[in-house]
Amino acid sequence: RGDNVKMYEKIKFLESYRPSAAAHGPAVDVEASIDSLPNAEKYKAMYEDSLNPFTVFNQKQRALRRDRMDLAERIMLEGSQFFLGHRTARKFLFFYMVFVHVLVYSTIYRFTHRDRSACKTVQSPGALQASNAAA
Repeated sequence: RGDNVKMYEKIKFLESYRPSAAAHGPAVDVEASIDSLPNAEKYKAMYEDSLNPFTVFNQKQRALRRDRMDLAERIMLEGSQFFLGHRTARKFLFFYMVFVHVLVYSTIYRFTHRDRSACKTVQSPGALQASNAAA
């Protein structure tokens, strides 16, 4: 990207530098302007951002804050930027979370609603005395 921004800068300079038309006769535009090329808007915005001193300052401050973070914070930052920055990663994370939730809920449901006939029933001492007195 950096090379493309530098190339955009050089082309804009060459387009702006034109000798006087009177000395060379009528100007003929042999090649199209750089603005008509594909992806020109993207590189134009990147070029203009590189000229903005506030953007440069913001990037330096962000790098300084990142350097001051401890390892756990840096891992969380990089992981969140990865998952938020890639569409496929977001989809994977979504389906992974759905799968884990379904697995946990099905396990909880299975353990709370399993067949209780195999388990011994524990009776309270009062119920045990009442059953012995009836017999």
